[in-house]
Amino acid sequence: MTRLELTIAGRYLRSRRSSRLVSLITLIATGGVTVGVMALIVVMGVMNGLQTDLREKILVASPHLRITTYGEGLRLDDWQPVLEKVRQQQGVLAAAPFVLSEGLLTAGHDYAQGARVLGIEPDTGA
Repeated sequence: MTRLELTIAGRYLRSRRSSRLVSLITLIATGGVTVGVMALIVVMGVMNGLQTDLREKILVASPHLRITTYGEGLRLDDWQPVLEKVRQQQGVLAAAPFVLSEGLLTAGHDYAQGARVLGIEPDTGA
């Protein structure tokens, strides 16, 4: 800090008059700013951790690459040769075919929830 900054800060933190009220107000304002900055730092740290955790959970549940065909139903009928080509690529750790469908789950007469069902062949090693 430069001397000018210290002089300005000292002038406003100390009162020239011997009024205790001005010193009390200065102390409360400084304390409020300190508590606010501390709360901001804590909240930003927690949110950073939550963001990292959420990103990891999303990446575990979804593949990095999805190969589909175009046209009606986006169905890949002859998938075995494509799967072998993908597995031969350098850097591929796992590859597996899957089926994705949507449905509706109900419990009783008053509860319904949408669901996505993902089926993966267990013998593919993915």
